[in-house]
Amino acid sequence: MWSALQHAKQAACGFARRHKKLLIVTGVGAACAGGAYYAYRRVLGEAERFSLQIQEQMAEHQRLQLALGSTADESRATVRRFLPRLKTRLYQLLDLESVVQELKTLDKTQKNKRNELWEDAKLLAFTRYLTALVAFGLWHLLVFAQVSIIGKRVFEKNQVELSERQKQREQAEEQAHHAFLSSGLEYFLDEALGKIKTHVEAVVRENEQLQAWKVSRKAAVRADELNELLQALFLEVLPSPAAVVAAEKQEDSAELQKWRAFLIYPDKQKGQDEHVISLLNDLWDLLESDLFVPALQHSLGFLCGNAFQDLDDVVYGPSKPEPRVEEDNATAEQPKKPAPPLAKLIPCLQAEMNKLLLSAGQESYAAKYSQGVGEMEAFRNFYEAIFFEQSAQDSYMGSTLI
Repeated sequence: MWSALQHAKQAACGFARRHKKLLIVTGVGAACAGGAYYAYRRVLGEAERFSLQIQEQMAEHQRLQLALGSTADESRATVRRFLPRLKTRLYQLLDLESVVQELKTLDKTQKNKRNELWEDAKLLAFTRYLTALVAFGLWHLLVFAQVSIIGKRVFEKNQVELSERQKQREQAEEQAHHAFLSSGLEYFLDEALGKIKTHVEAVVRENEQLQAWKVSRKAAVRADELNELLQALFLEVLPSPAAVVAAEKQEDSAELQKWRAFLIYPDKQKGQDEHVISLLNDLWDLLESDLFVPALQHSLGFLCGNAFQDLDDVVYGPSKPEPRVEEDNATAEQPKKPAPPLAKLIPCLQAEMNKLLLSAGQESYAAKYSQGVGEMEAFRNFYEAIFFEQSAQDSYMGSTLI
């Protein structure tokens, strides 16, 4: 038996010596095959993990887009819901109706008093018209910013499981959301609107062209004259070029502080809890960012540009009138309306302001303008920025989602 084992050992060693290269190649090949297999499994595992990560990111991105869409819808609904109060407050601040009523009852022999009242009516009409436009634009900025801040908190909250203690905290935060939104809207209607009116009123009163237009003598206001006046007033109402430069450099200025004060309390209010203060800090961050002034400029530019054109169409006829069919089947453009006297322009301004603040109907000015403002890139960048803070980007696709 021992000899048999010795013989087998010698045979194996002889085989190894005779096929040394073959054994080496076979061993190396087996090792390579094993290494390649494990490398393949590792790559496959990494690919599966990467694919899963991409799917999670896509789902998160889709959830984020739904949150942004819901925020925009809720913001537009909130804007329309409070328009009647905005209109009522404007009528209180700029009481044109009482002046018109006094003109109707005034004795015609009191010429000087009548002329004074007409001048008051002129200033009130232009001031209220422009104040309504500026307030309407700022109202959008405030509502979209506040609803986005709340929406961002809700979006983050839905990402995690809540313990019982966290649920209690969530109830406190929901109460803070309501307090934050309602206090901001109340401040705008009760205090900020008066500040906006004062700002616009100063611009209107100082305009030399409007000062030169005396109602008793201005028998015709041409379309180019009215457009020139409105454009001049609009540019004076907007933040000055110096304020725009300061905003781009993220430097503070008294003028920028004034525009922020149209949207938020200048100082913290007593009795506000930590949750409300946290929300207000987010709003301050948005208003102090370099996104605020571009959003303000573009949204007011869009609103005023469209409103001025609508006013022109009402006063002078449509800019692109539909062709009129004559008896001989020939088509002719409808003639433009004659230039009205300044006294007739005042009720037109009043009527256009009423249209702007009419909240009912999808074809209303409010619905049309809200939709247009909400689709502007500068405006969306402003209110959506809260969703794309760096601290929140790390958990999903980061800047590639913007």
